[in-house]
Amino acid sequence: MRLVNSIAAAAVTTAHRGISPAAPVAGELSSLRLFEERRAGICASAPNKWEEVHIALGIAIYDPELDSSVSDAVRRADKIMYENKRIAKSKKH
Repeated sequence: MRLVNSIAAAAVTTAHRGISPAAPVAGELSSLRLFEERRAGICASAPNKWEEVHIALGIAIYDPELDSSVSDAVRRADKIMYENKRIAKSKKH
């Protein structure tokens, strides 16, 4: 089993799809649910604590009014990921 310390994910969505930049996209949410179900399954079947998979996830949706480039959305997602990682670590101790 692989131990995953952290993953930064940027769900980059443009307003050009005809939706609000703040609205989650159904396909992206479905992918995240599937990912979480598989992660939980690995943890449930792990015979040792060190074989569990723990994820720090950060998601930012591209907003042309907030972001000057896709890189800005990725940076926001990265910042959120590190904050989530910090919170998760503080709950362990």
